[in-house]
Amino acid sequence: MSSFPRTIFTEEYEQFRQVVRRFCEERIMPFHAEWAEQHQVPRELWLEAGALGMLNAWLPEEYGGIGQGILFDLIVVEELGRAGATGPGFQLHSMMSTPYIAEHGCDELKARILPKMVSGEYIGAIGFTEPGTGSDLA
Repeated sequence: MSSFPRTIFTEEYEQFRQVVRRFCEERIMPFHAEWAEQHQVPRELWLEAGALGMLNAWLPEEYGGIGQGILFDLIVVEELGRAGATGPGFQLHSMMSTPYIAEHGCDELKARILPKMVSGEYIGAIGFTEPGTGSDLA
């Protein structure tokens, strides 16, 4: 199978990819089956991911991110997918939960919460509903 060159990822991105890949191989995959049985990922994993810049890299520096756009976060998504790591919800946290606060939160809320979402101290989640299908949260 051949692939086409992906020119959007510079050397800096590829170096980050290697960090994320190593993290997945060493800190996630050996424990993934156990976490699936327990229905829980250890809190420490989130803090480690945050320390490596794997959470909400897209956020501006004033909120703890690196402010370099979404490509760093996409690398995290790709590498979790490559590893088959369905347990850690880093992509849900960084790319679905956080944007709501970043876009619609007041300045005080953003200053208080977003840096902790970057560090992994706070973990974002989101609830969806489908009225009329049995999952209407209202």
